[in-house]
Amino acid sequence: MMADVAKARTTTDLPGGTSVSLCYPAERPASVHAEQRPLVDRAADDLGLGSLRTRFELPSEFLYELSTDPAAIRYRQEVLADAVASSELRKLFAQLQPMLHELAYFTKTRTEQSSPLQQAVWRLGELETYVACLTALGDAAALPGMRSAGMRALGEFVRERRQDQVYRRLEAELPALRGGLKRRASVTIGINLDSQLRPSEATLLRVHDRKFEDTPLLTRLFGVSNPFRPLTKVHRTSAMTPLLGELDRVLGAVARPLAKALGQFVQLQVRDVLPLEQEIRFYLGGARLALALRERGMPTCIPELAPAGERRSQASDLYDVSLALSGAAGEPARTVVRNDLDAGDGGRIAILTGPNQGGKTTFVRAVGVMHVLAQAGLHVAARTAVISPADRVITHFPSEEGGAIEGGRLAEEARRLGAVFGDASERSLVLLNESLSSTSPSESLYLAEDVVRALRLLGARAIFATHLHELGERLERINAEVDGGSLVVSLVAGIAPDGDGTDGSQTRMRRTYRIAPGPPVGSSYARDIADRYEISFERLRPKILARRGERVEAPPSGNGR
Repeated sequence: MMADVAKARTTTDLPGGTSVSLCYPAERPASVHAEQRPLVDRAADDLGLGSLRTRFELPSEFLYELSTDPAAIRYRQEVLADAVASSELRKLFAQLQPMLHELAYFTKTRTEQSSPLQQAVWRLGELETYVACLTALGDAAALPGMRSAGMRALGEFVRERRQDQVYRRLEAELPALRGGLKRRASVTIGINLDSQLRPSEATLLRVHDRKFEDTPLLTRLFGVSNPFRPLTKVHRTSAMTPLLGELDRVLGAVARPLAKALGQFVQLQVRDVLPLEQEIRFYLGGARLALALRERGMPTCIPELAPAGERRSQASDLYDVSLALSGAAGEPARTVVRNDLDAGDGGRIAILTGPNQGGKTTFVRAVGVMHVLAQAGLHVAARTAVISPADRVITHFPSEEGGAIEGGRLAEEARRLGAVFGDASERSLVLLNESLSSTSPSESLYLAEDVVRALRLLGARAIFATHLHELGERLERINAEVDGGSLVVSLVAGIAPDGDGTDGSQTRMRRTYRIAPGPPVGSSYARDIADRYEISFERLRPKILARRGERVEAPPSGNGR
């Protein structure tokens, strides 16, 4: 279904048949509804993309698009490289964004104006803003050092538009058109008073080409300093209708020649540049993200694209973006651990085991975010990366939902896992984090093994982060018994001794947050948990003896238990 949506293209009926995009090398694809996006909202939430999108003002239409078109991805990578390298381009883009927003406002609300004068004024504002936008876009494209095909296409588009005879006539006549409006700046109204000095009649006397700035009457009479503001808000009443109608007729005389003059520019359409507002917002946010990570001393890279059929996901020094950006701005992210990823022919399905809070979830999230950023055309949080675009990024993270439905939380987990296999293909990326943890260990192991078998048969890339280290011990049997296009391998979130144990005591274990290939080490995790919560025999023995009043020997020195 998504392939059909991606093939649908919009058409733009414009003089010369030209349009421009900074995100697509050809025509823009048709709008994709949220429920049709390959990256659904739940996956975006699991990966923490919502806060990233909000912080850097990244439009979801590009971030969540999950493009699989290598030409479009490379096109964006080049434009982003220009934006990251050029502070002048970022400055011009920042100025253009509100201008394009104002142009969209004029365009969308022009037909809502009630009077002919207002419609003419709105159209004039629209054309004037259009000229300003084209000028600024041309300035951006003409900056030195622009190397991307997107910026070249922008320059060609602006040149073509500005060489059009109708457009050149508009540029020449704009000052006179604006001047005609500016000559209507204020009016003089005469008010007759009755015998009690109450207003009884009013008439329009003159229209001026300057705003009224005379000294208020009461200031002249009583010598006080500005007792009232020169301009006071007036609310329309039924008694004022004749006067305001006369004012509308006088000002309406301005509309006729203005509307006639603007009629010659009716063929100039401005809607084709409006999508550039969101595209510019996208590149400004992408550049800010890359520069923010670099300011913290973290590497970023433009990922290399591999053919989708290779199903590769490889990176060196990969890290979690949100973790690197936590803390004060500009503060070095020295404590963020980086890891390598190699999901290819040597093993596309990884069973990731390790201690609680050992970095498993962080690693899974980093892999998912890397794919989303890469397929959006943005820098990724790694030193190097090679990505085969995924048709979907599907997540299954712990959920608090499902307690009220039949079967409870396990039934909800099973339902969601079933949906995973309803959506995934061999070119998908499936990220499972502590799935099936809501039932007994024996049941979890049985269900989890079947899920891994199905992933191998499917041939997708996947990471299954789990506390079931026994699952990692069964991978050889799974690989042997199931014929599939993805080998199952074991990854381990490491722990290491926090001492050498030379005094004869057991050494305390610490989390390294390093993810590496290797067999599960279940007993080490158990010792780590026992030490952390002080339920090992060495920790409990002195407490029990002390409660009995028996002599307690001093605990061994060092970092041991």
